[in-house]
Amino acid sequence: MDRYDKYRQHFLKNIRKRLEEWETVEEIAHQDVYRLLHSIAGTAAMIGMDDIGNYARKLMEQWGEDEQKNGGAKEVKEQLTPLFQLCYEHQIGDVASNEQGAKKGDEPTVLLIDDDPSFLMYVKEHLEQSGWYVVAIADPIKAVASFYDVRPDCVVIDIHMQTKTGFEVLTFLKEKLKQQFVPMIVVSIDDRKEMRMKSYEMGADDFIPKPFAIDEFIVRIRRQLERKKLIDELLLLDELTHVYNRKYLKQAYEQLKSDWHRTHEPFCLAVLDLDHFKRVNDQYGHLIGDVVLKQFAQFVKTNVRARDIVIRFGGEEFVVLLPATEASEAFLVFERLREQFERIPFQSGETTFSCTFSTGIAEVNDPSKPIGYWIELADSALYKAKNTG
Repeated sequence: MDRYDKYRQHFLKNIRKRLEEWETVEEIAHQDVYRLLHSIAGTAAMIGMDDIGNYARKLMEQWGEDEQKNGGAKEVKEQLTPLFQLCYEHQIGDVASNEQGAKKGDEPTVLLIDDDPSFLMYVKEHLEQSGWYVVAIADPIKAVASFYDVRPDCVVIDIHMQTKTGFEVLTFLKEKLKQQFVPMIVVSIDDRKEMRMKSYEMGADDFIPKPFAIDEFIVRIRRQLERKKLIDELLLLDELTHVYNRKYLKQAYEQLKSDWHRTHEPFCLAVLDLDHFKRVNDQYGHLIGDVVLKQFAQFVKTNVRARDIVIRFGGEEFVVLLPATEASEAFLVFERLREQFERIPFQSGETTFSCTFSTGIAEVNDPSKPIGYWIELADSALYKAKNTG
């Protein structure tokens, strides 16, 4: 058994499934036949079935994409019989589909959208070998609905799918991604110039024709992931403290809102403010003040959970978002941090000094309210904390 056998098994299983569906209908839509041929041509060559891929491509060219007429099921199957016979000559049995594993850490997430499960299985396994977390979804409608849950760092979309085209998915993502950058890669057996141009016009960052060499495909995805990391660092990280800047706050809040709608677990928004920071700048100078800001930001980031989000809101004020956390839990976290931070020594020449911070916490139990409402609530708690010492 070679390394492609399980993909071939799944590939043929899905062709048989489509034939079984066609047994119960009198007419078959022209576009349905074209999409099946497109899927076969795009996947077969990648899993060592070049004869099937080449024949499907030939039939696809003869069939044409733009015809609107339907054909009788019997006549359609007769026209495709040589292709199906070629498939069954391989005499390969069934294979169970992969199940989606859990994300292990902060590895990049790649979202694959293609209605050919064999293609998804093959590509998913190879991308995972590169150390990425891969979510493969065959239904583009479900992929769109789960976008905020998946939070991909790169999206791979096939143009031709049954329920929704890749261009429709691109349109949705282009609208939703105004506040962030997520690279989009279009793949298709149809690599005509007009199709490539339309993909780029719709927002694609790359176009890769099927079939493709998997090693080249991985390199091109890695390049897009590196671009995203660089752009995120340029646009979303605070230059001084190296935590997220204020631009990221709305995006992070939207992600937590999406989690809340799925789990209904409350989350917390905390506002942190260094006490008497103007005095530090006036007494020790702005360079020492910058040192305090940098160390404070890294202290908070290091001592909260990996999934908690630390944002420099402005000046000496920071916002921390804590997913799936109640106010009582958040209070214990920041009380511990407050006690630890005030023991950290800072040096200015021969003078040693310490700093403290105050915290205001708001438990978000109704994400339909705008983020400004919760910041104002946490700010009120913060000033109360400062006034009471």
